[in-house]
Amino acid sequence: MKTGKQILSSFFDAFEVDYVFGNPGTTETTFLDVVSTHDRCKFILALHESVAVGLAAGYALKSRKTPIVNIHTYPGLANAMSNMFNAYAVNIPMMVIAGQQNREHLIHKPILSGELTELAKTATKLQYEIRNVSEMNVALQRCFLETTESKLPTFLSIPMEIYEDSCETGYFRKTKLLSATQNPDLTQLVDDITQNSGKKIVFVVDAETHWCSKLKDSLRDLSAHLNSDVFLAPFGSTYNSVDVNMPNFKGSLPAISSQTHDVLSNYDIVILLGEKIQSFLFHEKQSIPENIRIFQFSNGNTMVRFDCPFDYVVRGDIGENISLLSKLLGCAKVSPHSLEMGHIPNTLLANMMNIIPRDTTLVIEGGSHQNIEEELVHQLHFEEVYFKSRGGALGMAMPLAVGVSLVSHKHSVCLLGDGASMYSIQALWTAAHYNIPTIFICFVNHEYHILKQLWKLQVPESQEQNYSTIMDISNPNLDLHKIAEGFGARYAHATPNNYEQVLKSAFEFNGPTFITIRDDHKYSM
Repeated sequence: MKTGKQILSSFFDAFEVDYVFGNPGTTETTFLDVVSTHDRCKFILALHESVAVGLAAGYALKSRKTPIVNIHTYPGLANAMSNMFNAYAVNIPMMVIAGQQNREHLIHKPILSGELTELAKTATKLQYEIRNVSEMNVALQRCFLETTESKLPTFLSIPMEIYEDSCETGYFRKTKLLSATQNPDLTQLVDDITQNSGKKIVFVVDAETHWCSKLKDSLRDLSAHLNSDVFLAPFGSTYNSVDVNMPNFKGSLPAISSQTHDVLSNYDIVILLGEKIQSFLFHEKQSIPENIRIFQFSNGNTMVRFDCPFDYVVRGDIGENISLLSKLLGCAKVSPHSLEMGHIPNTLLANMMNIIPRDTTLVIEGGSHQNIEEELVHQLHFEEVYFKSRGGALGMAMPLAVGVSLVSHKHSVCLLGDGASMYSIQALWTAAHYNIPTIFICFVNHEYHILKQLWKLQVPESQEQNYSTIMDISNPNLDLHKIAEGFGARYAHATPNNYEQVLKSAFEFNGPTFITIRDDHKYSM
């Protein structure tokens, strides 16, 4: 006979689980008892559920392993949903486990209970609530393998008494997921591209490509052969699939639909590598022009042929299929480029980024500075960058950066604004508690500047005092110095006179450093 606790411990062993990220409660105490006595698995405590999910996302992206998240019944799941939605939108795997109240007590609708699987449906591929301990091994294995293969979060609800129940089953096998790939027939597509050799082609790379093999080299060869530009999709999340040093890489597409439309109108054919060309705001025109032809290569998780009429859709491993297309078109191998650095503006942010080692992982929350940051990332040739999630919810960047550094044992750098920092500032405590080296560079402008910009775009006749009154976060100003130090982080304010020493000290410190700078829109050196 095996208890639920023993089955959970065997699951950790079989799938070599290193960490559980969580913010638990009373319904998870038995779960915690298993983790605390396990030889391998370590619990990483977050002070908020969305932070736990962000930590897990960073761990997954950097380690390419599937993380476990543990949260507290219905309210904990509700708190976690924004970053679960972010993870779902950009294909980040994680298995989220929540405790549920005792089954015999659920008839009375006890405090904290609720329909957990229904709540989880909008941000997970699979949801299940265990009914008895004999289901536990199958449910754990099913949810873990589903998220590992689909790269989409899954959710499992476990009533709190299940861990003490016993059954005669409960074994695991570490399933090896082998992809039986069959090369698609790309003859028509090859002929189409060949016959339209004079047409202007552009590649748009989406977040789905993060998990693809072979893509970076094959895309470099193919884009050179076709003399095609390469863009990241808005909220494309990662530079990791693209050689940012190749001369025809153009950075990210704009996030406003009319601006994306105007860029794509310069081309005859769009080849989308991934699921979506995501827009943040509709303005005047749809992102994809009607008269343009569009081909899609997708792994086929959730949004194949989703957003518009496609001319071709190729389903399967994107890297493998782009490699095949490159071979069929006879593309020559192109060596990686080493480009000279472009002109760097004389601003505090630019000068700070210029002295950050290029192999440092950057995490960008987004907001009013995102275009500036993306341009600098492109000019300075950083190798590993994670952008704001396609899900769009604020609060992912700070914990994601901590999760990345947990794996790498090296400093990552997170760029964000003072308003955005308040969505997951608790990540500082986790970084301090576990001595995780992370640097946060925070722009201070005492306002939701991006919302003012968008308000002005949408309602140009509105008077400035209308949105200034509502969107200012001042009177009182946020005391980020006290907040950061209160969570255990080092704090510094960078200026043109001290930024080099500030960054040097931050990279020497084995823990979190929170650096503020004045809004770079207004502050040149």
